[in-house]
Amino acid sequence: MRTIICILWVFSISAMSFAQDHFAGKYAMILLNHANSADFAEIQHTVDMTDGHIIHCFEPTIMQGYVTAEGEIALRQSGLILAVTDGPYEIGDRSFSDRDRMVINAWNQQFVTQLATRGEDEDGGTDRNVERPGKYQTSEYMMGSVAVGLVFVESDGTLEPKSESWDEIGKEDMFFQIRKGLEWWAQQGGYRSSLSWTYEFFDVKTKYEPITHSYRDADTWTTDAARKLGYGTGDAFSICNEFANSLRTKYKTDWAFVIFAVPADNDADGNWKGNGAVAWANLGGPLLVINNRCDGWGPEDVWQVTAHETGHIFYALDEYEGGSRGSERTGLLNVINGNAKDGGLIDEDCIMKAHGIRLCDYTRAHVGWIDDNDDGVYIVDYLGLSKKFNQKMLAREAKSELNKRKRKIEYVDPRVEKNKKYYDENFQGNSRGWSENTEVYIKDGSYSITGTVPMPIWLPDTYGDVTVSTDVEWQSGAEDDYYGIDVYSMETEMFHNLYINKKGEYLTNEVKAGEGYYLTWKTSPAVKPTGNSLSIKCLGRKISMFINDQLVQTYEESNAGDRSFGMASGAEVRAAFKRLTTSKP
Repeated sequence: MRTIICILWVFSISAMSFAQDHFAGKYAMILLNHANSADFAEIQHTVDMTDGHIIHCFEPTIMQGYVTAEGEIALRQSGLILAVTDGPYEIGDRSFSDRDRMVINAWNQQFVTQLATRGEDEDGGTDRNVERPGKYQTSEYMMGSVAVGLVFVESDGTLEPKSESWDEIGKEDMFFQIRKGLEWWAQQGGYRSSLSWTYEFFDVKTKYEPITHSYRDADTWTTDAARKLGYGTGDAFSICNEFANSLRTKYKTDWAFVIFAVPADNDADGNWKGNGAVAWANLGGPLLVINNRCDGWGPEDVWQVTAHETGHIFYALDEYEGGSRGSERTGLLNVINGNAKDGGLIDEDCIMKAHGIRLCDYTRAHVGWIDDNDDGVYIVDYLGLSKKFNQKMLAREAKSELNKRKRKIEYVDPRVEKNKKYYDENFQGNSRGWSENTEVYIKDGSYSITGTVPMPIWLPDTYGDVTVSTDVEWQSGAEDDYYGIDVYSMETEMFHNLYINKKGEYLTNEVKAGEGYYLTWKTSPAVKPTGNSLSIKCLGRKISMFINDQLVQTYEESNAGDRSFGMASGAEVRAAFKRLTTSKP
């Protein structure tokens, strides 16, 4: 479980549009005359089989994407279609749900030349014999179908003064921007990524006024809003994981994530308290937070912010100055951040650098888009989500400038690495992509860390049965501050800690995610004043903790399942992890 937050800071950029190169046919909206999921699936299949591609799905009544002439004939002959249009659609006196009206109105916005006039006049399932991702792997790489839970959040005024509200026009405008940002990704990926977005809309009220908070204290309102969704009582991260996974199951998509959209129309600067951060997202999902003004960008460029943050959802790193460093690795392919302003190998415009509406090769690799052998299928696609190219599609994409400009990028194929989950790390280099910055770094054969609160530095893999061991030394700082190993059990949402300090004390702990606890130290001759070996063995529901091979604590969980492990240290101590091993118990 990772709760890494990726933040977009305020930068000015020039407005740019993106052109469609990778899909055949005309861009159209299809309205079905039967509210039936089976008919919806049949129509989408018809579009796919005639070389079109659906990008936006609103089951069971509306879809939007590319339709070839052959496909349009087949659709009209199906008897299931109310309309197929590549222009504005006049609702007239037809009966549509509130959701469908919003979708149609947002569609019509792309044909309105001046967005500022809005509000004055309203005219205008495949069988795959492969390993499936777990419920905490909701956005491993950017291919296939994605469910998007778009949550419109506003204050109910019960705890803090209410200053902002969503109205129908505001929601339509916000959805138009979000849809455009996701559309941009689908265009970049083309047939190879076969991206489609299936939406469900939600309205949630929180007792806080979100826009008056900074991203640093956003946990207060995001957790309160998340709990209104009805998926648990933990923090926003864990609740939205459950929520995203339920959306993925409901719509039978490959991936899913959640967007919290906040109004900021009456705010002085249209930004969060303290400015700076415009939007943020968990690296690897599940939650993206954004407001409808994104001051510094403006309401008509919110789609660019959406696109940037969606990159984080699928593991792309920040590349601007002060963001992630060039040595950091990310994504299922474990690729370096080669276009980072700080320490990168190249310096190109990219959506993750917050200027230039294009993708650099490293960002493409972060989200899983590498095709080394030019067979039309991205190497990362172990689930088989991208379509097999026919010769016509390969010839069409071969003409694009993108494929003429191919950079060799080193990566780790997850299908080969699958059997290398157990390892012995001596920190002589950074081949595994450990996080490094001015406070946390690999030097002289050790991983030196300090101040990992509130979360440890997680190992890249999750495990069921495993023994994790480390040799660790106190380096500097307070002698009574802690360092050691953390375990998070995904099935039970419990943290388990094994910590020591320089004074020869240790503590073990078991606590529910989101709850606080006090450090209770014990003295033991097992703890040495210099270097110590710490081990945690997980076997079934049993967790056993060892200090220098001496058993100091056992815990019995209610359920067995996947667990994450991390290296941790307090804010006032620096500890050097000399070695880390993962092995079968």
